[in-house]
Amino acid sequence: MQGFALLVGFAILMTLLIRFFGIETYIVLSDSMAPKIRVNDLVYIKKLDEQVPLYEGEIIAFYQNGKLVIHRIVEINDDEIITQGDNNDTKDQPISRDSVYGKYLFHVPLVGYILNIYVMLIAIGFYGIYTLSKMLYKELKGKGV
Repeated sequence: MQGFALLVGFAILMTLLIRFFGIETYIVLSDSMAPKIRVNDLVYIKKLDEQVPLYEGEIIAFYQNGKLVIHRIVEINDDEIITQGDNNDTKDQPISRDSVYGKYLFHVPLVGYILNIYVMLIAIGFYGIYTLSKMLYKELKGKGV
């Protein structure tokens, strides 16, 4: 358990530090890339500019219908890229090069789950503080303080 806590701490530290290098983190929402990448894994993506070459077999992050998708390149044609999730039976619709946001670097398993729990606990804490403050205000107001 202590090893897992160190892993989570390392992932959080890395997330904060690497933003300076154009690397973003995302929590995976589907198993389309399983078994390599699973739901609630924390994925690290390096933002790309148009000059960086792409190759078949690489895992990329791209926008499709307004959502960020992380899939593997299975085919590159003149003006389009075809991707597919490792756990999907069919290829995705072709995308253009400008739809590509970045390249997959690595992931840390299940850290997204832990981060979601911390966010929820923080939200509950703020709600508790708000509720107690409101109750205290009413109590003090009733006493004429």
